[in-house]
Amino acid sequence: MPNILQSQGSALVLGVNAFAPLVEKMHEEFKAGGFSDWPTVILSQTMQATLVSMFKLLPPADSRELLIDTRSLATLTRNVVDTYDVIDMMVSPVSEQEHHLNRQILGYYISSRIAQVQKSIDAPEAQKFFPFAKKQYWSSIQNSSLIDPRKKDKLRSGESVFYKSRAERARAAFGDQSDFVMGVLTDLSTYVHSIPPALWMHHSSEAYADTEETRDKIGLWLRIVNFVYAQSIRIILRVTKYDLSNDLKIFLDHHKRLFSD
Repeated sequence: MPNILQSQGSALVLGVNAFAPLVEKMHEEFKAGGFSDWPTVILSQTMQATLVSMFKLLPPADSRELLIDTRSLATLTRNVVDTYDVIDMMVSPVSEQEHHLNRQILGYYISSRIAQVQKSIDAPEAQKFFPFAKKQYWSSIQNSSLIDPRKKDKLRSGESVFYKSRAERARAAFGDQSDFVMGVLTDLSTYVHSIPPALWMHHSSEAYADTEETRDKIGLWLRIVNFVYAQSIRIILRVTKYDLSNDLKIFLDHHKRLFSD
């Protein structure tokens, strides 16, 4: 691995291993009734599982493989950023009113998805609760004054929980570096399609090749991943009040800024 990929890969392992016991603790407390916020539990587990999958796809440091699954790494990177956005939205609201609205949006999204799946697979046996729940959630969302009326249409289809644009979310997460990160995210999107344009721009022998350029690019993706992972952990720790291990403190301290040393 070049230095950036090796250092960011090592940081990712440190963070995942240090946070894993707290995710397990949260899950056990949830099952025992001591921690009741299921979205926090599910989102924490989703983030952990995604990052474990990502690490397993990284090229080894001490050898050159013939191929790197760049598309999967790009997809997982984008999933991590999106999961952070959901954690920030659902677990870290600025007010009780916003918390209630965001959970109504989550309920609307879930009931919409379940209702659509049931309708498509077995319409005669579809439970009536989920379409009813969808209508109730939407009524509450419509009556909220926190969302610009022009943005409510983004939620109507039930295919997303976001009423803020990706650019707005990026500015909130990355500040002055949001334009650069948006450029990286745009580049990521060219890898994840069924016919990925980014790979077609290379010679066929280089599309998935284990090269210095590819490793540097993945190292940059990991830097963004580690930053938003640290941000996610901070949000979750504010809710759970769990104590930090020394390793977790090291990881969080090192990723206070996107491009910290």
